[in-house]
Amino acid sequence: MIARIKEAVLDRLGINRLARTDDQLGADVAGLQNQLAGISVQGSETTARFEERLERLELAQRVSATTAWAATAPLRHQPTISVVMATRDRSQLVGTAIDSIVSQTYPHWQLVVVDDGSKDQTTDVLARAAEGDQRVQLAFTSGVGAAGARNVGLAAATGNWIAFVDDDNTMAPGWLRAVAEYTGRATDCLSLYGAGLREDHVDVADVPRVLFTPIVDVDRLRSVNSIDLGTLAVRAEHPELNFDESLDRFIDWEMIVRLAAHGSMHPVPVLASAYSIQADRRISAPEDGQQLAAMQRRLGGTVSPAD
Repeated sequence: MIARIKEAVLDRLGINRLARTDDQLGADVAGLQNQLAGISVQGSETTARFEERLERLELAQRVSATTAWAATAPLRHQPTISVVMATRDRSQLVGTAIDSIVSQTYPHWQLVVVDDGSKDQTTDVLARAAEGDQRVQLAFTSGVGAAGARNVGLAAATGNWIAFVDDDNTMAPGWLRAVAEYTGRATDCLSLYGAGLREDHVDVADVPRVLFTPIVDVDRLRSVNSIDLGTLAVRAEHPELNFDESLDRFIDWEMIVRLAAHGSMHPVPVLASAYSIQADRRISAPEDGQQLAAMQRRLGGTVSPAD
């Protein structure tokens, strides 16, 4: 009875309504705070995306400007640059890769193509290319694998510098000239790398993204490879210029880490190559986490928690 009388008095005075209003106000404030927190998170994500986009645009502009400059800059020396390519059963693609070397604006090059036991028409394509340009030289192996075939190519190379192109990718037309120009200025350079267009990393409107790491970070390279073989150029007498034939995966990555650890590897923001994912049976196809973790451990890098 007393409780009912107390409740009636509180209702009469409006105190219960005030309490309910306060409770509702508290709930409204909490809801607003949650909304503001969500807006803040969305704003942070939008800002982060904008900053990432701006960084990519600035990088692309830098690479574009430096590529244009390297195309006309005076050459202090004109070394012969050997390009090594290993191929097998890529008759539909290898001709395009070869054409990208023949079309270089820098004339002092040698292309060594190693046919690792092709059973399709690749050998015929290579023979026609060699007939058309004496700078194209051929070597033949019998299924020794990418590392072994590339080592055969390195042994046949006679240039002062060595560059690479995969049989399913292309070299940017001004890359070898850029290598000659840069090495004429940076005489202490033992290896260098440029920028690549990557079809497997697209930007807006499915346009391949320019990928370039402006700083050589050996520790990070041991965990994640950010330098593609097609963007690399190495002085011919470099002691780490060889491929580990015990490996069937991560062959390029392992050598690149050794080159970087040796020192005097220079980043050059010039477009070097275009990386395609059109070919089947690609050696760079996705690997499982155990393979990746094993190589990270071998290189002394940080193993991803996901592995």
